[in-house]
Amino acid sequence: MAIDDSILTLTVLMLCIIIFCFRTYRKTRNALRTFFMFLWVIAIYFVTSCCIFPIQFTNTGVHMQSFKSQFSMMSFEQLQTYFLDYFLFRISYFASFLVLAFVACVLFETQRKIINACILLICIMSVHLVYNVGLNLLIDEVVKSINAEDFLIMLLGFISGWICAKITIWVCPSLGIMVLKKRGD
Repeated sequence: MAIDDSILTLTVLMLCIIIFCFRTYRKTRNALRTFFMFLWVIAIYFVTSCCIFPIQFTNTGVHMQSFKSQFSMMSFEQLQTYFLDYFLFRISYFASFLVLAFVACVLFETQRKIINACILLICIMSVHLVYNVGLNLLIDEVVKSINAEDFLIMLLGFISGWICAKITIWVCPSLGIMVLKKRGD
């Protein structure tokens, strides 16, 4: 059993998103903000479903080697190949965190400060770690192995998205202002 990604779940998700976007538009009368809120909700769903809670409730039988022993056996070229293959395998982590950081930075002025963005990232990674380690301990099986590489990919995606958003706002400062405008502004 894993995260439910059936047609009914996705239909309910889309209905919730449509209602959320409709309410946002009615409140702000800002189509650009509504579009970014749509992206924000989708990003939250994908970060939650792809990165935080993707669990299989079966005993995988996988017992991970320690990080040091796993990589001390590899040459530099093998290590590069391993990380590239792993990155391509976990591209959903990178993309989810990139979109999450980009949209958060554009939508919310507080997320434009690096300290606030780092706090958000640390909180998300802490939830991921505590939830999955706690679940592994409660079930007494390896439900989902926690890899240091996952955190590296999440970090790279988040930082890339934040930097892209900062560059976008620097190049087009009116975008940041237009997204923040409400009905009476």
